[in-house]
Amino acid sequence: MKAKTKNLIWASLLALAGMPFLYIGGQNGSSGLMAVGFACFCIGMIVAPVQFLMSKRDSK
Repeated sequence: MKAKTKNLIWASLLALAGMPFLYIGGQNGSSGLMAVGFACFCIGMIVAPVQFLMSKRDSK
């Protein structure tokens, strides 16, 4: 499997793992849990566009 594919799989798992933190933090009013969940989700979601832009930049 290519390294890019592995990175995307790990990123999607990270974004998925952030969802329970967001949910539980929202239900209990815990801003710390919500911050952890939001950070995991954002990092997981930003990997694909960053990877695309980096590959475009390298090809030029």
